Amino acid sequence: MLIFMMSKRESKQELAPTFYNLPAIQAAANKKMGISSKKTLSILQRLYERGLISYPRAEPVHVTEEESKTFPTILDNLKEIPFYQQHIPDPYPDLTKVKRYTDASKTDDHYAIILTEEKVDPSTLDREEKVLYDMIARSMIAAHLPPYKYEQTEIIAVIHESFSFKAKGKKTIDLGWKRLYPRDDGKGQEAPLILHVEQGEYLDVQSMQLSEGMTSAPKRFSQGDLVQLMSNAKAYMTEEEKKDFTKNELSLGTVATRADIIEKVIKVGYIRIEKNKVYLKPKGRLLMEALKEESFFTSPLTTGKMEQTLSEIGKGKQTYHSFVQRVAEITQQRIPAIQERSHAWDFQSYHHYFQKEESIGACLACGEEVIELKDFYGCSGYRQSHQCRFKVNKKIAGKSISLRYVKDLLTKGQTEFITGFQSSTKEGTFNACLVWDETKGKIGFRFTR
Repeated sequence: MLIFMMSKRESKQELAPTFYNLPAIQAAANKKMGISSKKTLSILQRLYERGLISYPRAEPVHVTEEESKTFPTILDNLKEIPFYQQHIPDPYPDLTKVKRYTDASKTDDHYAIILTEEKVDPSTLDREEKVLYDMIARSMIAAHLPPYKYEQTEIIAVIHESFSFKAKGKKTIDLGWKRLYPRDDGKGQEAPLILHVEQGEYLDVQSMQLSEGMTSAPKRFSQGDLVQLMSNAKAYMTEEEKKDFTKNELSLGTVATRADIIEKVIKVGYIRIEKNKVYLKPKGRLLMEALKEESFFTSPLTTGKMEQTLSEIGKGKQTYHSFVQRVAEITQQRIPAIQERSHAWDFQSYHHYFQKEESIGACLACGEEVIELKDFYGCSGYRQSHQCRFKVNKKIAGKSISLRYVKDLLTKGQTEFITGFQSSTKEGTFNACLVWDETKGKIGFRFTR
């Protein structure tokens, strides 16, 4: 017997997103095209130099009232492009007083990334320029469209007075601004709207099934995630750590320098990018191990405290000289302390990571680098928390496995047909491909080509 303890159905709506700033469009472009933050900035700079968009190195997501007054002209221009014409409302809503988009108090020397009043012929833009121009154009049109409206149902039910569960359903009433962003990947489909039931209503339970599941680890960062993380490091800290700081105080770098910082970290060999995912390289892991007790050099809290002090200097409450003196004192204390502890560092377990300068490929089990060791090719993730045990022995069934075979296995999931494997009885040989069995999580044989 099932009884409904609570049944709730309500109408909701969702407003169009705010305009882009640089971190947001870098993350979105990375997700859409897989390009780096630095390349996104370079493309935006080209559009800016042609007078097609506002200054791209912008942190705010709002505009001033003066800029908002240019929107009708911008929409008029977009109407000359067939795709946009069908989505632009008539008449245009006035956004000059809409605080979600127009708020001078939330701008600085710059404002959100928007289109200018300059007309554009899309055929004069290259592919990547078209994509970014289109993203900005849609964000501006969306702000003028009605909200996305939907109906949501939620029920809480109890079965046999022993088990309770919650179910939610959703039904679109009006797509509104979401018409500009059609989904063609099959993702994000709505949960079916639950039939209306009354509180206290009883139903017979026809069948029940218990299923077992496992939680997944957080997704690995993409390049776009990195720039978002740097602009909002506060989101990755504990409540206790961040309670005395604002979001801006705990941001890393500036809107104009974050892409270059990421590029430098890649260039010096601390991280690598594989299929748009970020992986820590042995050199980066070693640096973290060496500085794990030195939060002054590694924590965003240091940035936060410095930002607060610089703000105090700007208000005349502290002096520049006292700030520089304090930084010098801390540095003079910490560096000798690190040098003293360095005698006790034991990085013996890391030496094999550096036996080869280059990675052979990405691990089929976890995505980390596969490197060549003495007797096998193994995943460099073994020493990390997940202790990945992926490996390919240099000799399998009496047959030497060359580096070429391993590279094929890592890139294609299988090798070519290999002859001369020795049978387990030692009485003959057999031919087979080496393949990666994802279900079993290990290397196996396939006896057909």
